[in-house]
Amino acid sequence: RVPSPFTQQRFFPSCVGGLSATYNDKQCWEWSSDRRTLAMAFTPEEPVQAFTQYMLLDTATLEIMRLKVPDEFQSQPFASFAFSPDGKWLAIGTSAGLWWYDRASASFARFIAGDHNRNQVLGPMRFTADSKRIIALGDQLQISVYDADTGSRLGRHEPTFENWEGELKVSADGSRLLVYKF
Repeated sequence: RVPSPFTQQRFFPSCVGGLSATYNDKQCWEWSSDRRTLAMAFTPEEPVQAFTQYMLLDTATLEIMRLKVPDEFQSQPFASFAFSPDGKWLAIGTSAGLWWYDRASASFARFIAGDHNRNQVLGPMRFTADSKRIIALGDQLQISVYDADTGSRLGRHEPTFENWEGELKVSADGSRLLVYKF
C-alpha cells in the first residue's frame, strides 16, 4: 500500500483538465503491456486553472515517478495514454497533439502536432503489436497512423465533415480498427 498522490478533495475522476469533449478516453490511467507500470493523470482542483500532472507507478515497488513535462505541454489538456508493447514508449495524447515519452531515458523525445482544421486533439490511440506504429483518433473521426521511431505520419483517413465525435478501438495486433461515432 502506498498513500495516494492525489489530493483528497475530489470524489470523481479528474484527469481531463479542461478537455470538455466526448472524444477523449475519459480514463485517467493506462497499464503498460507487462502490467508493471501504471501511467496516471490528475488535474488538481486548486488553483482553478491547474495543469494536469502525470505520474508513473511501479507496481512492484510502489514508487511513484512524476513526469517533468516540457513547458509548452503543461497547458494542453490531457486526452489519453498508450504504452508501446515493447515498453519503450508512453504516448500521451493532448488537446494539441501527441507527446512521446521515452521510458529508457525518462524524457520526452518528440511532439506530433495534430493537424485537423478545427481541433488539434489526438486522443484515443494504440500501438501496433510490433511497436512500430501508433494509430490515433483525431477530431471529427480523423484516423492517423504514425511511425514510432520518426514520428512521421504514414497514412490518414479523414471522413467527410459531419460534426461528429467518436471513439477508437484497435485490435491487439493493430490490423483492424473500429470507429464509432456518438
